[in-house]
Amino acid sequence: VLTGVLGVWFEFKSRREERFLRERFPTYAAYAQTVKKFLPGIY
Repeated sequence: VLTGVLGVWFEFKSRREERFLRERFPTYAAYAQTVKKFLPGIY
């Protein structure tokens, strides 16, 4: 259960951080399309 809760928490946290980074750094959107979010090559 804890793993699921942490997974959901990290997903929401990363979305908030990515929104901040896109607003702060104009080139972040292009960079984000080239890399995975959590696990390189998977997700």
